[in-house]
Amino acid sequence: MVHMAWRLSVDFGTSNTAAAIDAQGAIRPISLSESGTSMPSAIVLTPSGFRVGEEAVNAQLRHPDGFERSPKMLVGRGEVVLAGEIVSPNDIVREIYSYVRAAALRRQDGSSPAEVWLTHPVAWAPSQIEALREGAVAAGFAAETIRTVNEPIAAAAHYARNHRAAPGSRVAVFDFGGGTLDLAVLERAPQLPEGYRVLAYGGDPVLGGRTFDARLLDWALETLARRGHSELADRLHRPKTMSELRAQTTLSRAVTSAKIELSTRPDADIAVSLGEEDAVVTITRKEYEKLIADDLDRAGKLLTDVFAQVSGPAPEVLYLTGGSSRTPAISHMIRERTGIRIATLDDPKLVVAEGALHVAPLGAVRAAQPLRPSTPPPTPAPVQARPAQNLPPGATGPLPGLGQQPRMPGQPGPAQPNQGPQNQGQGTANLSQGVRGNATTQGAAMRPGMQHPTGNPNQPPTQPYRPAAGSQASGPQQARPQAAGQPVSGYGIAGGPNRPGAAGGNTGASKKKNPLMLVLAIVAAVVLVGGIIWGAVALFSNSSSEAEEGPTPTPYNEEVVVGDGPLDCWDGQTAAEGENCAPLTGQPALDWLVSFEGASCNPVTGDDSQKMCSWYDRPNSYVYVMEFASYDEAVGYAESLYNSDPDTWEVDGEEAGPHWEGDFTDGSGGYSHVYLYEGQPYGIFVRLDNDATHGNHDSLDDFSSRFKMRPLSEVAHAVATTKRV
Repeated sequence: MVHMAWRLSVDFGTSNTAAAIDAQGAIRPISLSESGTSMPSAIVLTPSGFRVGEEAVNAQLRHPDGFERSPKMLVGRGEVVLAGEIVSPNDIVREIYSYVRAAALRRQDGSSPAEVWLTHPVAWAPSQIEALREGAVAAGFAAETIRTVNEPIAAAAHYARNHRAAPGSRVAVFDFGGGTLDLAVLERAPQLPEGYRVLAYGGDPVLGGRTFDARLLDWALETLARRGHSELADRLHRPKTMSELRAQTTLSRAVTSAKIELSTRPDADIAVSLGEEDAVVTITRKEYEKLIADDLDRAGKLLTDVFAQVSGPAPEVLYLTGGSSRTPAISHMIRERTGIRIATLDDPKLVVAEGALHVAPLGAVRAAQPLRPSTPPPTPAPVQARPAQNLPPGATGPLPGLGQQPRMPGQPGPAQPNQGPQNQGQGTANLSQGVRGNATTQGAAMRPGMQHPTGNPNQPPTQPYRPAAGSQASGPQQARPQAAGQPVSGYGIAGGPNRPGAAGGNTGASKKKNPLMLVLAIVAAVVLVGGIIWGAVALFSNSSSEAEEGPTPTPYNEEVVVGDGPLDCWDGQTAAEGENCAPLTGQPALDWLVSFEGASCNPVTGDDSQKMCSWYDRPNSYVYVMEFASYDEAVGYAESLYNSDPDTWEVDGEEAGPHWEGDFTDGSGGYSHVYLYEGQPYGIFVRLDNDATHGNHDSLDDFSSRFKMRPLSEVAHAVATTKRV
């Protein structure tokens, strides 16, 4: 039997868990309980093993010491004791996901999902997100199918399916669940895999629908006592027998039902029964809203605090989600404090689960895959191929200098990721501090056809701006003055200073009182005069429009010779004698240049010459791999962004080319870097955006082990194989 590819999403909530499937474009919830699509997130450990959902709630009376109503609150914490046994929170996550997986596979005739989306709070640490991944794998899901997305983005994606949001537009999410309140302000960013960027977030880990339940339960017991049922109220408040415990559970469910009923009716009844004693209390919506007034005020202050974190335009709409969000007093409070338009999203318990499947269609966001077969792409613009030295063939390494990204004073370092390679290559490559000797000193100068992506050249753009194909360089690059005692880099660009020759060393003097001394004096004079001339040329060459030929070529300036015989090509193919390899261009070339581990990679807005990669546990960091029409265009792109001089970057000790680093900004921009391959039309752009605190950003070494670049020698050789004839 042939099964169609399908996807699954699981919203493991504090109080309830929901799941949905996407089969052939139709998104539907999965029934997880007899009473509805969602189930309680509760778990209980019994002598026969774990039970979850409604089974756990029904078993809590028999096994109260093994019961946990909100196991999500335990994720990321230490071990807990259930029924006298030490239990890891990861084991609890596994049981929840195992239950959902079994229900989903029954629905899909036993076939496995092509993708599994797991939702999580926006404020969770990477270690907590990783705990979800590990639990899902332990439950039987294939590791390579697992994706994660934060809950506010999933909610926004659910709404956006029918309401087109313009790029840059802003929305807020007010997720009022059973146990927690989560708030976020998002900005539409279609170039990102998730479709949105988180601008600010906040919340309360103990304010939720159960807080309202507790207020209503206290009111019911107090009302019973005032009306002559004090003994009944006391027995329900402090149950001592199994029958009293069952009556308390029944009362709690009646209170929750009354709370829901008050969302649409002006009053609600709460029935109480224990043994032969029965009673009914009635509460009006006005009385109920007085009970929760302080809690609403608390939520309102959190909302205004989150909005205050965001500079620029205010959100245009606020999405209400979460099982307790339909309380009318919540909407009234939000309008009173912000005046924002409020949108409700179908069944509030299913919004996040279904929305996760709207974040990206099947295959649009994926982990890095092996090189895809492709038809030969168009031939790239000619570039100068030059070999490097001192590197073993085939060696690769992580981004150089990644361990040197500074953090803000007093800022704690981000948690280290729990996935990817075991820090391979970290700390082995460093940026040299030498200044490039052939780049223009006017870093902000623009080439024809280019424009600043932002008002501030040092401010990283929303996405890397690639100059229009075919834009020409303004002229040869002039040499920068060199620091005393530092050799010229010699990258082979026109305009470098000449190394003076030995002409003029012999003055033809007639007196030879001491021939040996005379010869030494002449040699010393030649060296001295030649050094002065060379230094003067180097010092003033950037003001000269008639720059002479560059210094003696380093190995980077040597022509790569590949021979006439059969060639092993960069794309795994073999070129016959006298034939070229396929051009190193397009998405296959970008895939070859930089390999990624566990990243989501996509072409940028349909442009085959750029791709962006990111990790869901690093939501504010992005790596772009870019192809330009020429190396000069690549340099122009970098210089359009940064006013500072570049330094050099290395791969396993081999210089690869110039590197620019942007100034830190305390807005959303954070840090940015541009790395270019010397003489080649390729570059890497790294963005490290700030989070909602506007100052807390990733450091490059937090995720450098997850991607590896080819060294310049390999890139130059690959280019040479594409144009030997």
